[in-house]
Amino acid sequence: MSDTIIKNKLKALEEFKQRVLNSKFGNQIVKMVLFGSVNRKEATKDSDIDILIFSIDNEKELDKFLSEVSYDIWWETGERIEKLIFPLSEIRYPRSWLVYRTLKEGREIYSMKKEEIKKKEQEGYARLSNYFIQAAKKNLTEKLYRAAVDLAYNGAELAVKGLLLFKLDELPTSHGGVVNKEKRNRARYVFDMEIHKEDAETTIHLAEELLNLLESKL
Repeated sequence: MSDTIIKNKLKALEEFKQRVLNSKFGNQIVKMVLFGSVNRKEATKDSDIDILIFSIDNEKELDKFLSEVSYDIWWETGERIEKLIFPLSEIRYPRSWLVYRTLKEGREIYSMKKEEIKKKEQEGYARLSNYFIQAAKKNLTEKLYRAAVDLAYNGAELAVKGLLLFKLDELPTSHGGVVNKEKRNRARYVFDMEIHKEDAETTIHLAEELLNLLESKL
């Protein structure tokens, strides 16, 4: 009886997976990982099917679509699929015990290829780097040089993270030695240190060069 229960739940999960991957949202899905009682083969007839979904886009539109597919599967099969959506960055840097444990002990039912995941990460770093650089430029225009240096450093560090992925499968936990932190630390922590326009311009230029290098390799 228990084998039949598990088989039916896995069949419903497979149907869910195929509908999602064949939809317009399919290219946003990075991984699907089964966890909970179905994964442990301890499920009863009334047990939910629990999955973590890692996506490139974590917006409401995707969540709404996945909920609709889950509802359709429940209506057709009587099996409830409970999904939790997390951004791609959670795979490399889990921020909760649930994500960490599921990635270690869960059953992966779908994954993009490793190189494709890495490229998506790099594209994400590039977008975020550009965001901080543009914010730094705005602060430079407004003569907020201290903030401009801090923001530009963030942009530079993110670009470096993207570049490191060309060489490393695992990023180091600290990036303190990657980019010279002197100007950033002065801007952030030394309240009586004057930060000049030239400091901000230099840091922004460095960040832009690193971002341009990253984008040229993507």
